[in-house]
Amino acid sequence: MKFKKDRSKARYGIETFHSNPSKPFLLLAILQGMEEGKIVSPLIEPSSYLEQTFWEYSNCLDIGRKRDMWLPFYHMHGEHGWTLRRHDNRDPGQDGQPKSTHRLRERYRGAEISDEYFSLYSDSSKRKLLIQDILTENFHPDTHQTIKDLERISILSNRYAEDILEMKPVKSEASEKAVRDSGFRKAIQKAYNHTCAFTGLRLQTPSFHTIIDAAHIVPWSVSHDDSLGNGIALSKNCHWAFDKGMISVDEDRRILVSSRITDERMNAPELINLNGDKVLPPSSDYAAPSELAFEYHRNKIFIE
Repeated sequence: MKFKKDRSKARYGIETFHSNPSKPFLLLAILQGMEEGKIVSPLIEPSSYLEQTFWEYSNCLDIGRKRDMWLPFYHMHGEHGWTLRRHDNRDPGQDGQPKSTHRLRERYRGAEISDEYFSLYSDSSKRKLLIQDILTENFHPDTHQTIKDLERISILSNRYAEDILEMKPVKSEASEKAVRDSGFRKAIQKAYNHTCAFTGLRLQTPSFHTIIDAAHIVPWSVSHDDSLGNGIALSKNCHWAFDKGMISVDEDRRILVSSRITDERMNAPELINLNGDKVLPPSSDYAAPSELAFEYHRNKIFIE
């Protein structure tokens, strides 16, 4: 499938035939959404799911300059079968560029694809052929397997994350490590809304890179447990300190700080000041970590 090209050898490499890959990545994200049952109508909404999936594709290749989702979503109106739909139902013909995905959502309900394309995209066998066509026309052959692997791992890890969040049993030992790691991370970050349970820090780039890690309370190598009861969202410095036993959690869900941190040779006031602070719970829709997991951490990992 060919798109109107934004070509520039200065900005885009041979991986994308020196063209902006944003439109192909957006369409791949839409097709994945149909595969996962997230998109079920001709109206394509600029949802968080679509944005995150778009960025997973964009980040899978080292392509230099990357674009926010608003740009291909808006400029797809120049392609056949893509019609922007405003919230106020006005004609979008004279609209200027929204300049951000947030403004895109404020202005548009979404984009409506033609019945012809919706029928094509909804057919599983035709969808696979279309994906191959998109890769052939827009990406160097050396990148095809990387993009296909990304799609497979993204779909499987999304299912894994949903099972964790819905408290379903997950076969973590039987799952591929890339799927398990990504699924656990997605589940814990969503449960805590990308917020550190120790500091309240929440920091995320427009491309969905976040400072928040998904930490196992009892190490996975010991527990093989990816459930919500064994997970907690922590900023990167807190995650490191937690894994090394420098901080833990007491029976009242307050933070414990090791005497090692207060040693005069150390300089970690941000961590020292956490001592006694209440641990933030996940969103009310999701289960909190178990006391048994924190008890193991206090007894087996924490250094008093």
